[in-house]
Amino acid sequence: MTTMTNQPYVDDGLTSVLDFLSKSLRASASVIYWIESSKGSPIAHQGYENAYFEQYNEGAGRDDPIAFQSLVRRGGRLAYLSETIKRPDQRPVDGFMKFMSNCGFADAMTIILREAGQPIIGVGVMKTHEDPPMSEETECVAGAIQSYLEGNLIHNPSIKQHYVERKLHTKFGLSKREREVVGLIADGASNYDIAVVLGISEATVKTHIQRSFDKLGVSSRTATMRLMLQPDQWITA
Repeated sequence: MTTMTNQPYVDDGLTSVLDFLSKSLRASASVIYWIESSKGSPIAHQGYENAYFEQYNEGAGRDDPIAFQSLVRRGGRLAYLSETIKRPDQRPVDGFMKFMSNCGFADAMTIILREAGQPIIGVGVMKTHEDPPMSEETECVAGAIQSYLEGNLIHNPSIKQHYVERKLHTKFGLSKREREVVGLIADGASNYDIAVVLGISEATVKTHIQRSFDKLGVSSRTATMRLMLQPDQWITA
């Protein structure tokens, strides 16, 4: 079985960043994902299919010694598989290594990107048996490009907007419709405008607005606009 593919899945025009990763680290596959919970949520990837993530999250990744959860707990910023499993304190990961091999991969690296000390985005780089092996040189290159990645991913306007929308759900519990309403309020839309855009009645708009205000802890459109225009003050809290 293999999940390798030459077709990239990319969101927000991140092809150039994925290409940069592949060329800099001489790897066939790469992924950029949110760090939000026990499971990473892919933003963009190339070199393999979604089936890899499904199998990884369903249990195959349980013994991954460079999983972002382990790296974050240790306060680490990057690690690669072949070096990590050499440590005397590392328990056997034969099952995980078999899974990787079945997917066509020989080695992998995890890079953690932070903002204000908080882990925000994870980057994974996967090497096939045809790629040059991971080495100390690979690790040095990865460390050197880490700040570039943080600047071009965490502070990418489109990615930041997606992250804000995800946080409105995970932090405040806003539904999809409530997030749409809040976004339109931030754009200065009136209740009538919102009703037209979303194809709902103004009465329904008012209900969504009140529920959104309650969840966000605000009491006015102005406060909502301020919150949405200054996401750095709350998305990493």
